[in-house]
Amino acid sequence: MRIKLIPNRIRKLIRRNKKSLLEIKGYKKVSNCKKILLIEVINKNRIWLLEKEMKN
Repeated sequence: MRIKLIPNRIRKLIRRNKKSLLEIKGYKKVSNCKKILLIEVINKNRIWLLEKEMKN
């Protein structure tokens, strides 16, 4: 996962948890064509990464 593609507010959260391993927990299916990536940080919070946010 390239951290440069992630939005600033999520990037800050990931940097705080950088020492821990970020786990890709799976995907949330939104429609037949789209899936949302789910990652989990050390405190068991899950973050949804949307492609539109990653491109900005």
